Amino acid sequence: MRRFGPLAFFAFIVIFSFFFFKISIRDLMLSISRIKPWELCILLLVFVFVSLLSVMIKKYLLRAAGYRVSLRNMGLIYFSATTAHYSSPAKLGFPLTLYLQNTMCQVPYAVSGSLLVVEISASLLVTGLVIAFGSMPFLYQLAHRISWFTGGLVALGLAIAASSALFFARDWTLRHLTNLYRTAGSVPKSTWVVLPLLLMLSYALTGGFIMLSVRFLSSGISLPSSIVVSAISHFAGAISFIPMGLGVSDFSMMACLQVFHVPAGAAIGVVALYRLFFTACNYGIGLLSGMVLGLEGISKKAPPR
Repeated sequence: MRRFGPLAFFAFIVIFSFFFFKISIRDLMLSISRIKPWELCILLLVFVFVSLLSVMIKKYLLRAAGYRVSLRNMGLIYFSATTAHYSSPAKLGFPLTLYLQNTMCQVPYAVSGSLLVVEISASLLVTGLVIAFGSMPFLYQLAHRISWFTGGLVALGLAIAASSALFFARDWTLRHLTNLYRTAGSVPKSTWVVLPLLLMLSYALTGGFIMLSVRFLSSGISLPSSIVVSAISHFAGAISFIPMGLGVSDFSMMACLQVFHVPAGAAIGVVALYRLFFTACNYGIGLLSGMVLGLEGISKKAPPR
């Protein structure tokens, strides 16, 4: 029954959103019925570009560290790790990525771990900048919509993290910042310019997906606004530690879309389309990738230390 916990929470958020945003089921069905097959094909094409770029980013990092990996193998590793992320709140995709890169590409665990730190740090930096600068014109409206829900989760998470750091290990932050500084020196300096640009391009493509979804379902939204919506929903889902960010990411996206004057029925339709491609498709491709790699037997083997 435990595996259905995230789905039950997601269902609760969906039902709650219908009441909170005063969504009419009739309006929702009317909005979704407007989607034409060729529009779905365009959204699928954008999803393919986003996924390909994500794979290329990881391939670029390995290339910067001096390791050549084929696009096929990198894609198998990426989608398998994504499915592992989606299956557990423990972020199992990270250790799985390290394991697969070591066994398939002969990349040492230390190198893979360092590159992972670099990627996460750059991603947090880009996400923070997009949210900080992109939401400034709408800060009051955003706070009014999501402060008591998502903002409360963020505040609680930060409070727990800060309390744990102070109580259990006061030198933890300094030690890990020192390790991050050393890791940054292990990759070419140009990586810290190229990587954020690639991540910004990824956000632009994801924002383009949201922008097109809104325009197919409703009147429209600008690309900069869509990028902000993408960054906020991604951040909210990541810090929730709920598999796939179910509920939290969706509520945040609907709240932000409402701020940008997207009708409630169209907003939940956009969330449904986003989940169809970026969750269901990713998960399905990841399962197929796992079958190709033979991950069924990984749990029976203890990775070398």
